[in-house]
Amino acid sequence: MAAPAENQSATLLIVDDDPAVRERLRDIFEKAKYRVVTATEASSALRVLRGVRCDLIALDLEMPGIDGLALCRLLRAQPVTSKLPIIALSESDDEARRRPVNSFLE
Repeated sequence: MAAPAENQSATLLIVDDDPAVRERLRDIFEKAKYRVVTATEASSALRVLRGVRCDLIALDLEMPGIDGLALCRLLRAQPVTSKLPIIALSESDDEARRRPVNSFLE
């Protein structure tokens, strides 16, 4: 994944219920010059997306409440987020490959 241009910082939304994962991903992407916002669950991610224009989402597939798959479907059904690139975060690459995402990280 290419870093954003020096004069333009892309915004990444990280959605994961595990604080250690969120912070590790934040560190990685901030070093690559991304602006990072985070959410702990699907409903807070939807609130973030109402107020912040994101260029990319890194999304845990296994979250309590509305899981990552349901959130992906909600995002794909909304015109404003239907084309937003989504990277699935999953412990199982087989599971991630069956989801409506652009890419996945194990």
